[in-house]
Amino acid sequence: MSKGIVGEKHDRRLEFNRDDFEVLDIALKEAPELRLCAGVLRAAREAKIEYPITSVKQLIKLLPEQQMYIEGHWLRPVLIERYMRQEYLPIENEQDLVARCHLALIRCREDVRWAVHAPPYASELLAELPAIPQTKGRA
Repeated sequence: MSKGIVGEKHDRRLEFNRDDFEVLDIALKEAPELRLCAGVLRAAREAKIEYPITSVKQLIKLLPEQQMYIEGHWLRPVLIERYMRQEYLPIENEQDLVARCHLALIRCREDVRWAVHAPPYASELLAELPAIPQTKGRA
């Protein structure tokens, strides 16, 4: 079997070791959200955060500055509160932390994508939305 490939024939995965840091770093440059997740995990370890994380406020305390633009994302308390949904809590361990951060960053990216492609009258449509009768199963 090839180096770094482990598992049974139909359930294989890649394993990396410390010698593979440069390879992983190059790959993560193509996935900024995952790089950010790694940064959050590193900050959590440095802060010796205790699990479970039960409040978004615990994550906000990990910010080295009140406002940062990093890896294509603004990191500010208000945005962390917006995108780190309450149902993502509690965060039980490091794997949960990375997964929940990744979900929050994807939500943020999708909101920005929507905003970029929204028509110029989007705010008018959003204001009218509450007055539009909603039927289950219909958009």
